[in-house]
Amino acid sequence: MTFWLIAVISSINKLMAKKPLKSTLLVQFEQFIDELLCQIYIIGGDIELMRAAMPRITSGVYLQLRNDGRVYIGEAVDIVHRQTEHLAEGVKIWAFAVTIFPRISEKARKAYETEVMEKAMIRGFELANKSKVQMIRKRLMQTNSRSEQSLDCEDVSVD
Repeated sequence: MTFWLIAVISSINKLMAKKPLKSTLLVQFEQFIDELLCQIYIIGGDIELMRAAMPRITSGVYLQLRNDGRVYIGEAVDIVHRQTEHLAEGVKIWAFAVTIFPRISEKARKAYETEVMEKAMIRGFELANKSKVQMIRKRLMQTNSRSEQSLDCEDVSVD
């Protein structure tokens, strides 16, 4: 019986040690979606809450803070349908946010999705988007090298 009690205390201590990290991550996620002016924010991955928040087909860019701490950013014409697909694939969503774009082209939606991914990476979020992360890293490195080059030019003085 003593072993069981120690195991329970040990498990509680481990959970308490992880809780502040998760709480901090959730606060950072909330700050980020506030900056993005997301119109919808839901704690958890309850599809019924998503349907209630978006009763009509809703187009836009969405962010998922997943249970593993990674952020997934996507775009869809029908966000609720896309979330149903994610959940069916076994994705566990801790928090969910949406920026709605009712009448915007697919090209513009994808461009905003990429912009949000870049901002998330700069903020230090680990992205779950495997296909686009490499492309965005490359773009950010190119942008940084251009910025450094322009700084080098400003330092040069002409006599």
